[in-house]
Order: sequence, then structure tokens, then C-alpha cells
Amino acid sequence: MAGSGLLLLGTVAAWRGWVWLQTNLTPWLETELTTALERPVELGDLERLTLSGVRVGPSQIPATATDPDTLSLQGIEVQVNLWDLLRRELILNVVVDQAELHLEQAADGQWVNLDLAVLQRDTPDRDPWLQVQPGTVRWRESRATLVPYHRRPTAAPLSPRRTTQADRAASQPSAEQTA
Repeated sequence: MAGSGLLLLGTVAAWRGWVWLQTNLTPWLETELTTALERPVELGDLERLTLSGVRVGPSQIPATATDPDTLSLQGIEVQVNLWDLLRRELILNVVVDQAELHLEQAADGQWVNLDLAVLQRDTPDRDPWLQVQPGTVRWRESRATLVPYHRRPTAAPLSPRRTTQADRAASQPSAEQTA
């Protein structure tokens, strides 16, 4: 009887966790990415959730008043290997589908100024139970537009000047030069 109660409790907990992930995962990730990137991130609907990963539909990182860079994509898939959990690590492999990336080079020569706002833990000396590591990023059917920074030459202002007979004579080719 106790075994059936534990089985029922485990089933209900797993079902409730699954429901929470289906409804709250995308908004939670959107908030976390917006905070980490310090710019708006708009994630699409959750399209697929499996034990080996998650897929989110059309998403974008729009331009801001201070950063013209944009990213729009038809889907993003994050794949994990559950066996990595035995080593207390989670390696995230990402597949980006049909992305349109627009990057403009800044005046200082940088293409991307990405300062991740990593949240400080209350106990920085404690080792987290799970190490999350970036894996590979694959771009499928994607395009990138790179706009280099154009430095405009600074010319000295022109001042009006009278052309003299000597100036005209100096600009005319002499008989020795034409022969």
C-alpha cells in the first residue's frame, strides 16, 4: 500500500512538473535572457519539450535605441545529454533555424558588445551542484549581415582663395612635360 502511495505521489509530482514546464518555461527563459543580455528578448511558443531538449518557435532580439544589432529566427533548439547529469554537468548544444542576424560594427571596432549580467550567488564560495556549460552552436539555413563602421574623413573647412596668374601657370603643363 505504501508503495502505491509513493508511486501515485511520484506520478502526480512528475505530471505537475511537466505542466509547469509547458506553461512557464518560455516566459521564465525570456526573463532570464533579457536580464543576462541587458536587452529585450522575445521568445516564441514552446514547440517541443523532451527529455533530451527543448524547442522554441519564432523568436527575436530586436534593436534598441542604443544597439542596432538584431536577431530573428524561426526556431531554436537546445539539446542536452541526460548522461551528463551523472557527472553533475549539463552541456547545452544549440541549433538555430533560419536566423537573420544583423550586426553593425561600433566606432571602437567591436562587432558585439556582450557583457553578460551574470547574477552573483549569495554564497560564491560554494560549488553549485550542477555545472551548466555551453556546447556547440549550429546555424541551419541562416544569414548574417555585417555592416562595417564607416569613419567619415574630417576635412579642413575650405576657405575662399583667389587664383593668381602664378597658380594658373603652375597648373599648366609646360612644353618640356608634354614632349
